[in-house]
Amino acid sequence: MLRARPDEQPADVIAEAGRVFRSGGIVAFPTETVYGIGVSSASPRALERLSGIKGRGADKPFTVHLADVPALYPLVGGLPPLAHRLLNRFCPGPITLVLPARDGGTVGVRVPDHRLAQAVLAAADAPVLGTSANLAGAPPATRPEEVLDALGDRVDLLIDAGPAREGRASTVVEVLPDSWRLLREGAIPADRIQAEAGTVVLFVCTGNSCRSPMAEALFRRALSERLGVPADKLAEAGFRALSAGTAAFFDGPATAPAIRVLESEGLDLSRHRSRPVTVELIEEADLIFTMTRDQAAVLREWVPLARDRIRLVDPGGHDVPDPIGGPDEQYRTCARELEGAVREIVARDPRFAAPPPPQ
Repeated sequence: MLRARPDEQPADVIAEAGRVFRSGGIVAFPTETVYGIGVSSASPRALERLSGIKGRGADKPFTVHLADVPALYPLVGGLPPLAHRLLNRFCPGPITLVLPARDGGTVGVRVPDHRLAQAVLAAADAPVLGTSANLAGAPPATRPEEVLDALGDRVDLLIDAGPAREGRASTVVEVLPDSWRLLREGAIPADRIQAEAGTVVLFVCTGNSCRSPMAEALFRRALSERLGVPADKLAEAGFRALSAGTAAFFDGPATAPAIRVLESEGLDLSRHRSRPVTVELIEEADLIFTMTRDQAAVLREWVPLARDRIRLVDPGGHDVPDPIGGPDEQYRTCARELEGAVREIVARDPRFAAPPPPQ
């Protein structure tokens, strides 16, 4: 085994790692969690060696280790909203995601939050199939000496970067189109994963100053009543409501008539601040409601894979007219339309069903 310390000649160590990967060798490399061992996905013989070390059959595939997040998209199919949320919050980082694969089945992906690991993985010129640097059943190695003790000359190159920062394995989450499972709690606590795993509802209008913030506030109230949960506790119950606009500015207030009309309904829009809708918001939302057909068409053009989650807020398929610039009565009419629409959404969608009464 060659043991290399990158604090002396980092460029040389990275280049050597690339050479070992491309020649079918096994590299032990540091990450922020534990040390890993990996091989190039372009070398079937190296994969056989790695499987032999871990005593692993073909029915238990290795995790794909990548240098950056964009590198995973060619490997995966259409990602569920939760997968986008976890990627945006925790990746690069100490999380392994088991996702729908582009060619069917699932694929485990990991992007370490470790600059040296990222450089080493990039040098492979192919996805790296890897696992923790230990024998099957033994604790993962968090120090280079532990890699040597466990694997010795079965590894061709050990990159010694000292103790792993986290010293604990990554958290593993499986995210499928209609379900998710925490497979292993690791460096990211389970409650942080759970916090992202609820239902996210996004309301979209043009300026995010009247229709969509009114719809958001009215939806919160309707859902609060449906679930018997205070509106300020909906996130703890697994629900988040957001709003945005297709032509909105950042940090603008709701219009004065919208604030007055909802105040008469016992709802406070005075702290609302506008924001533009983004591809990231669309990807992360489980349900997206627009005020008009034109807005729905725009969002579907931006993110075609989200088209089935984008629908009109009006269940009858009618546009909700923009009251901007009109009198308070026009805003009241709009609020009544939105009130009926969100109550029908909450009543019809099984995701918002009230829990059964205790027996």
